[in-house]
Amino acid sequence: MENFNRSKFMAMVHYIADAVPSRMLGKTRLNKILWYSDREMYLKSGHTISGETYLKFPKGPLSKHFLAVIDDLKDSGKLVVRRTRVYDYEQFEYISLVEPDISLFSTEEMDIIGRQIAWISSLTAEEVSLRSHGRAWETTMENDEIPMFSVLTEKIRDLTPEDLEWALSET
Repeated sequence: MENFNRSKFMAMVHYIADAVPSRMLGKTRLNKILWYSDREMYLKSGHTISGETYLKFPKGPLSKHFLAVIDDLKDSGKLVVRRTRVYDYEQFEYISLVEPDISLFSTEEMDIIGRQIAWISSLTAEEVSLRSHGRAWETTMENDEIPMFSVLTEKIRDLTPEDLEWALSET
C-alpha cells in the first residue's frame, strides 16, 4: 500500500471537522468523506491524498488510523469529540477548536475534499454507507484492508446485451 502520511491525514480529518457542522458530521460521514476523497484522488492520479489504509466493515470502508488520529487531535487541543444520543444510538460529533492547517494540500486535493464534503453532507449516514458498498468493498473480506487499486473495478460496468452482440459480431 501507499506510505501513510500521518500529518496530512490528521490535517484532512481536522479540515473536514472544521468545514462540516458538528451535528451533520458523525463518525460515518467523516469516514466516508475521507474514503471518497482518497478514492477520487486515486482514480485521477494513481495515488491517494493521505496514503491511508481503509478496512472493510459492515457500514463500508473505515480508516485504519481514524481513532488514533482523533486522539492526537484531541490531545493537541485542535478537536473535541462530543457523544450525543440520537433516538436509540450514540452519535459522535467532531468540533474543531482552531483553524485547520491546509498548507499540506494542493488546490486539486482541496477541491476533491470539498466536493466530497458537499456530496456526503447531502446524504444520510445510512445512504452514504450503502453507497460505499461498491465492488472494492464487496470483493474484500470483512475487517481486511481494501486494496486501493480495487476501486478501479468500480469503473467497469456490466456488459449489456448490445455489448455482447457487438463483441460477437467482431469475431
